[in-house]
Amino acid sequence: MATKTFTLEMDACEKLLLAKRGGESFTEVVRRAVVVEAPLTGAALREYFSAKWERNR
Repeated sequence: MATKTFTLEMDACEKLLLAKRGGESFTEVVRRAVVVEAPLTGAALREYFSAKWERNR
């Protein structure tokens, strides 16, 4: 698998460190991150979490 090196400012790095769970890698933290491209409405949030809940059943 190819890799890419990123430079982060310390505050961003600290956020990633705080988000890590157990022996999780930074790649795993980024993969489970929710990136919001536009402000979410209540309906959009409900749809997002409903779909996520259905996938994990």
